[in-house]
Amino acid sequence: MKVCIMCGGEGTRLRPLTFERPKPCIPIVNRPSIQHLVSHLSNLGFREVVMTLGYMGKDIEAALGDGSLFGVDITYVHEKTKLGTAGSVRNAKKHLDGQDFLVVGGDHVTDLNVLEFYRVHQKEKAITSIGLISIDDPGEYG
Repeated sequence: MKVCIMCGGEGTRLRPLTFERPKPCIPIVNRPSIQHLVSHLSNLGFREVVMTLGYMGKDIEAALGDGSLFGVDITYVHEKTKLGTAGSVRNAKKHLDGQDFLVVGGDHVTDLNVLEFYRVHQKEKAITSIGLISIDDPGEYG
């Protein structure tokens, strides 16, 4: 199964933490948060990872390598200019065509069973499925 992880943002709301590192490399339990995410997705069975990179992308590559330590194969797709959420996924299109895929943010830390969400999407033969959670003040999320 394939997953597209978006890591293009500058993490402006987390400054000054993101002046010297990209948001997905901020440590949680002494490891870059992106490592926790990739490990979680691998444990769910997602083995093909397409990583869209923007701000300080080389640091994210250094944190993950080729993905073999996490049981995945990673393809990195660099943005030459800021493309936004949909633009970054479209920029990776040639690596995503041919099968359903999951899109997640590279700064997400979750224990949600996104595999269940993915399977429902496939069962329903949906064109697109969007998973949302309710929060009190969505204004802080762009």
